[in-house]
Amino acid sequence: MNIMRTINLDTMKVVSNFPEKVNGATTIEFLKNVKEAYPEASMINVILDQLGYHRSQVVREFAEASSIELHYLPPYSPNLNLIKRLWKVMNAMVRNNPIFKSAKEFRRVLLILLM
Repeated sequence: MNIMRTINLDTMKVVSNFPEKVNGATTIEFLKNVKEAYPEASMINVILDQLGYHRSQVVREFAEASSIELHYLPPYSPNLNLIKRLWKVMNAMVRNNPIFKSAKEFRRVLLILLM
C-alpha cells in the first residue's frame, strides 16, 4: 500500500494520496492535491526526501510552474523528516500489534485511521 502525505505544522492539516504506484506522475498528482488544499497560498513549501522521482525533472518543472517550492532533506536523515513521527504513531496503532485476517482488512483499518 502506497501512501503520500503532507502535514501542515501550523494547522496539523494532512493531505493524503493513495496511489497504486509511486513515481513522477503520481508525485505530480499529489502536489496538485496539496495545491488544491491551499488555494489562497501564493507559495507552498514542500519538504521531500531524496527519492529519484521526487527529484525528477518533470516533478521539479511542475512544482516551479505551480508556485510550489521543493526542499530536499539531506541523505540519510530520517530524523529530520517530520512526517516520520506521524508514521510512528500509525505503526504503533495499526501495524505493530494486531493480526489482520487479510491485506484488505489491513488496508481498511489503515485508511480509517489516516482519514
